[in-house]
Amino acid sequence: HIDPAPPDALRFPVVNIGPWGRDYHQPLERVHVPYSFGVVPELLWRVTHTVLGAGLPPD
Repeated sequence: HIDPAPPDALRFPVVNIGPWGRDYHQPLERVHVPYSFGVVPELLWRVTHTVLGAGLPPD
């Protein structure tokens, strides 16, 4: 059960971009290096610029 937000609550977009799979954020965390250091930074950059309305430079 989730309580509804109060009428004066702040509203802003939320995007969950992060680890997936087993054991993430644990002492024995394993990451897929190409995804974690290649895909995620680019995805985060593009989503941030799109959500903030800055647009994207041409590829």
